[in-house]
Amino acid sequence: IGFVLIGGYALLVFFKFHPTRSRALLAISGIVSCAFSVGVAYGFSTLLGFEVNPVITVLPFILLGIGVDDMFVLVNELDATDPKKPPAERIALAMGHAGVAITITSVTDLFAFALGTTSQLPALATFCVFAAIGITADFLLQISFFAGWMALDAYREAKAKPDCCPCCVPSMPDHVATSCFCCAKNSCGLVAGPPEGRLRRALSNWYAPALSKKPVKVAVIVVAVAWAGISGWCASNLKQDFQFRWFVNDDAELQKVFDVQDNYYGQNSPPVNIITPGSAAFDYSTIDAQMKMNALGAAVEANVWIEAGSVTAWQSRFHEWVWQCGQTTELPAALGGGICVRRDCTYTVGASTLLVYPYCSLPKVLRDAGGTPLLDGSGRELHGPGPNNKFMVDASGAPLPDGAPLAAAFVPPGSFYAWLDQFVADSPLGQLSASEVVWLDTSAGRDAAAVAEGVRATRLRAEFRTTDGASEQIASMETLRESVASVGVPGAFPYTFGFLFYEQFKIIQREALLNLVLALVAVFVIVLVIIAEIRTTLLVMLCVLLTDIDILGLMWLWGLTIDSVAIINLVLAVGLAVDYSAHVAHAFVAAKGTHDERMRAAITEMGTAVIHGAFSTFLAVLVLAFSSSYIFRVFFKQFFGICVFGVFHGLALLPVMLSLFGPPPTEGLSYEGKIEPRDDAKRHYKPNVQLSTVPAVGPVPSIESLPA
Repeated sequence: IGFVLIGGYALLVFFKFHPTRSRALLAISGIVSCAFSVGVAYGFSTLLGFEVNPVITVLPFILLGIGVDDMFVLVNELDATDPKKPPAERIALAMGHAGVAITITSVTDLFAFALGTTSQLPALATFCVFAAIGITADFLLQISFFAGWMALDAYREAKAKPDCCPCCVPSMPDHVATSCFCCAKNSCGLVAGPPEGRLRRALSNWYAPALSKKPVKVAVIVVAVAWAGISGWCASNLKQDFQFRWFVNDDAELQKVFDVQDNYYGQNSPPVNIITPGSAAFDYSTIDAQMKMNALGAAVEANVWIEAGSVTAWQSRFHEWVWQCGQTTELPAALGGGICVRRDCTYTVGASTLLVYPYCSLPKVLRDAGGTPLLDGSGRELHGPGPNNKFMVDASGAPLPDGAPLAAAFVPPGSFYAWLDQFVADSPLGQLSASEVVWLDTSAGRDAAAVAEGVRATRLRAEFRTTDGASEQIASMETLRESVASVGVPGAFPYTFGFLFYEQFKIIQREALLNLVLALVAVFVIVLVIIAEIRTTLLVMLCVLLTDIDILGLMWLWGLTIDSVAIINLVLAVGLAVDYSAHVAHAFVAAKGTHDERMRAAITEMGTAVIHGAFSTFLAVLVLAFSSSYIFRVFFKQFFGICVFGVFHGLALLPVMLSLFGPPPTEGLSYEGKIEPRDDAKRHYKPNVQLSTVPAVGPVPSIESLPA
């Protein structure tokens, strides 16, 4: 729909209600060149191995806006040339001036995105790769594919061929001046505008003279400064935030799941896992390792962001399971009553004496290949050959007497893995912890050799306290990492799904500032090199900076937050704001006359292209305002700000600042500052442009002092 809207707008602008001056077919070729650049961006980027992510879905709208903006600038300069001159000369004149302008904007956009590929935010870096390739293709297609069609259109106009069907209709007679189509004579005389266009005439006759008045200049500066101050205050209130549901369409069924989760489980604390390494890197059986694992559980429990009592640690359960075998207990009357040590507790069934706690004295239950316990003739589980009495040792490895405190007791290193395997296989409590221990051998019936291979990894589980905002979420992640690292378990780390977003919150402000600074530096250097005037370059950079500040303020007013999507659009704003300012700045530098005359000349020469480019960009993203996608809606809101603030700074603040602080006229290619009305007969400005730097084209011996 965006392509259709921009295509329709370009056709309306280029149609002009005149059979030969119309350039509707040229507008179509410009839209096609933009579509080609989108294909190159996606095709070449994916060929290089980059994957498409949800943010990249907005790229076609960006390339369409930039490409159409360049198209308006090129055609605007072609229309400013004398149609009676040879087409080759007209193309040379148009490309000589407009080519510089679109080169400035395209190269600055390219470098801004190229620097963005170094970002640590994967979504931003990948988007910048696609955008850099797309902008390069867009620029090359504009100066080759579209310029070629523009040359053909100039030849068509020179032969007075109608725009609608130049290949099958003869040249139009001179007296047919108000027809819309090939044979509808005098059909549009009432609606046809002036030869130079209504917008250009309004800029030349009304807007530029009004902007030259001192009260208007003061008002523009006051409004710009005041709004920048308000926007700066609003921007200071922006917060970081991210919700996974934002990347799911509003009408998706998954949104109902999110609603249920928020309504019924919104107060539940988010779980977090503490992952510990395999036994090859960390031998859990040693006394030192058991101490560290106990300390790890205690450190996590003591963290201020962990819910009290929420830590679930397999090693503490396992230790207690072994330790209980040496504790005394009172048997119920059904088992004969009495007090005994668990390891020794028995009961009588007929002539048989059975162990009450067989695991304390016997090895693991025997199982078949599928993991099903084997049973004896009485239906009882069969254990391996015993005895295999469970006991604890002290820090030196010496056996502890029964009843010793748990805090100073450890599992014997030589029996650690065999007893751990029995714990997770036979004990109901241990089976709850079976998912916390991942063995190297995952078969259902591990034998002694498989158990001796050790574990691949283990984990502890806990729950975070409810956090409010990005700053608390970052603090919870950082402090928990510090708590885990302080214990000294090599390779141990905490993880929860939310860390994917917390990591983004941690670096996004730094990444945003870094990418914006890099983009601004790149823009400054390129504009300075091409325009070659420091004061003008600084004023352009001021407009770009103010545009970004105003967009940040608009984000807060519109309820947006700082996230990866917003950062991408802020980097985009740097490039697009240059588009709206650099054209006017270049025209001012090239013009001659007083500062006010040069300011009026710059507005008249480039204002039409800037306004058409901004409005066409707005049309491209207008359809996104009604999208069910959060990414598209954010894109529209920020691009709305880019278009509005970019045009205000480019066509109001920058001309005023140039008229007050701009440089003196330069030698070489220049436009006279005095603006004269177009000659309806010639449809170009009366000779007010002196060019002495454009080389001869084709058979023309010289084009010095040619009027444009």
